[in-house]
Amino acid sequence: MSHSKPKILTDHNSRKLVTRILRENFHLYIGRYLLAFFLMGCTALATALSVFMMKKITAVVFGSAEALKETPVAAGAPGSLIAEWSQRLSNYAASFFTSFQPGLVQILSVAIGIVLIFLMKGLSEYGSSVILAKIGNNIVARQQRRIADHLLNQSLAFFVHFPSSDLITRVSHAATSARNVMQLLMTRVQDVFTALALLIAMFTLDWRLSCAAVFVLAPISLLLSSIIRRIRRLSKSQYQNLARVIATIQEAILGSKLIKSYNLETPMRSRFDGAIRNGEKLSNKKAMVTA
Repeated sequence: MSHSKPKILTDHNSRKLVTRILRENFHLYIGRYLLAFFLMGCTALATALSVFMMKKITAVVFGSAEALKETPVAAGAPGSLIAEWSQRLSNYAASFFTSFQPGLVQILSVAIGIVLIFLMKGLSEYGSSVILAKIGNNIVARQQRRIADHLLNQSLAFFVHFPSSDLITRVSHAATSARNVMQLLMTRVQDVFTALALLIAMFTLDWRLSCAAVFVLAPISLLLSSIIRRIRRLSKSQYQNLARVIATIQEAILGSKLIKSYNLETPMRSRFDGAIRNGEKLSNKKAMVTA
């Protein structure tokens, strides 16, 4: 009988955990998070501009030579001498380029626009990624210090109740869990910015085709959400299997004298093989889902 897993938004414990992580970490890095949000907005803007640039690229690549010719610039106000000279200079440059190849000005403008857009997108993505990575590394360091202080303040009964394999797994994975949650939440902001920018670009260019695309993407999104839930279940199973492997290794090391005295190599080897085989099976399943 299958039991449905509670979602984060509907499960009280999950919402409480996410709220606690945000409350403990967000205010410590609010300045850097705002800078990362600004860079994410620049990335989304560059993505939307690249969509608008496709129309220009199509006109340059597939347009006729006559359609690519530069139209003359309208005369500026006669009272402005600087505007008049700048207009003459631009007209001279346009006539110079078009004398070699019709539409060369448009080709150069499109090429420069593409370079600037993707330069803006690349620098923004790099900046936001570096900022979030540094924040995440600092979160891991803080969590590891807290876990170490917590363990040192415990009594002997605590270490009797919790096996060392569970504690080692918690230290190695629990410290990074807070960082992963914050990274996931912050990257969702990037996804929201990008989705809004692309939706605005889509409906601005062709609202009819955009409506049809939205209706097609809805069932695909549901399919992807089911795949993501399966990946989470596999990741949880991998975590539990790793704890079993570590526990088996520690038992073999700490109880090596008993194993050798009672010839328990065969049962321990079968436990090793079972845990390792299960881990390989889970990894293969995750690879098939995430490929």
